[in-house]
Amino acid sequence: MTTTKRSRRILMALPDRRVRGGPPSHLYLLRDSLRDCGVDVRGFVYGGRTHSESMLYKLGHRLLDLMRLPLQIVGYRPDIVHLNSAFDRNGLLRDVFFAPLCKLLGQRVVIKFHGSDEALALDRRFPWRWMTKLLLSCCDTICLLSTEERGYFERAHPGRRYRVVRNALDFSRYAGAHGFRERHGVPSDRPLLLFIARFIEPKGIFDVIRALPEIRERHDVVAAFVGDGPVRAEAEALCREFKVSEHVVFTGYIAEDETIGAYRESDILVFPTYHSEGMPMVLFHSMASKLPIITTRMRAAADWMEDGRHCLFVPPRDVPALVAAVKRLLEDSELRESMGGAGRELVSQFDRSAVARDFCSLYEEMLSPARGSVSEEARMARSSADAETAAR
Repeated sequence: MTTTKRSRRILMALPDRRVRGGPPSHLYLLRDSLRDCGVDVRGFVYGGRTHSESMLYKLGHRLLDLMRLPLQIVGYRPDIVHLNSAFDRNGLLRDVFFAPLCKLLGQRVVIKFHGSDEALALDRRFPWRWMTKLLLSCCDTICLLSTEERGYFERAHPGRRYRVVRNALDFSRYAGAHGFRERHGVPSDRPLLLFIARFIEPKGIFDVIRALPEIRERHDVVAAFVGDGPVRAEAEALCREFKVSEHVVFTGYIAEDETIGAYRESDILVFPTYHSEGMPMVLFHSMASKLPIITTRMRAAADWMEDGRHCLFVPPRDVPALVAAVKRLLEDSELRESMGGAGRELVSQFDRSAVARDFCSLYEEMLSPARGSVSEEARMARSSADAETAAR
C-alpha cells in the first residue's frame, strides 16, 4: 500500500492589497509561487488595511486580527505560520502579540522582516528590549533581507536562528511598451531621471531636487518623481525655490503593478536613500528593466551590487557626489548599457521560482525532526555563503 505525502500547509500573514508599497506585490507573488511548487498556502490578512488609518480603526482591526488568528490555526492546522512584518516600533507592538499566540497554539513560526530599525534592535531600554526578546524567542526562524541586518541582530540578540533571504520578481512583467512618457508629457528626446519611492526625507528626495540645477547646467534632463507621501508639498516647494519646476513631473501615487513603464522608459534611477529598509525593491525592479542606477551602499544593495558594474554608489546626503554620478552616467552611454545588462543578469537570481524553492527548503529544514538548534557548522556554512554573496 502506498501513501501520498500531503502538501505542507503554510499559513502566511499578508498585508492588505490596498496598502501602498512593495510588500503586497512581492509577497502575493511569493504566495502564488509557493503554490506552484506544490505548497498549500493559505493567506491571512493582518496589519494595515489602508495606507492611512485612524488610531481607532487601526486598534479595532488589530484586535479583530488577533481574535481571527486562532480560528485560522485551529481550522487549517498549518505546519508553519509565516509572518511578514517590518521591525519597527509599530510592527513590534503588533507582532509581540501574534508570535506568542502562535507558539501557545503549538505552531512553528517564521517571521520575515521587510526592513528593520537598527536602533530598535540595539535598544536596551524597557519595554522595547523585553518585547524584542519575547518576539524573537517565539520565532523558530527570523528572515532578514541583508547581512548588515543579520549582523546587528546577532550582536544584540545572539542564539537565534537568522536567515538572509531574497524577495521574488516576476520577469514576465518587464516587457512591452507602457506609454509612461506620453502620459506625463516627457519628450522622447530628453533624458529622464527617475525617483520612485514613498515621499519621506530619508529616501533622498530632497537631495535629488538639490542636485537638479547643477545637472541641468550641462544636460537638458527631466526628473520624474513617482509616488506620494508626507513631504510632497515640501518637495514641490523646493523645486520652485531651485527654479526647476518646469523640468520635473510629480505623478502622484501609481500602483506597484503600473510602475514598470516608469522603469523601462527612464534613463537613470536616482535613489540616494538612507532609509532603514532591507531590500529596496525599486533597485531590483530597475535592474530587471535594465535601468542604470545611482544609489547608496546600504543593506541589500551592499550585499548584491558592485560599484561601477551594477550601479554607481554615492554617500548618503552628498549632493555634489550625486551630481557627479548623474553627469558621469549621462555622458557615458557604454557604461549605461553595460550596467543595464549586468543588472539584468544579477537579478535573474531573484526569479520567483528560485525564491520559492529557497523558502520550501527553509520550511523543510524547520520541520525536520532532527533540526534542533542551529549547529556551528551550519551557521558557518551560511556565513560563508553570505560572504560570497556580498563579494558578488
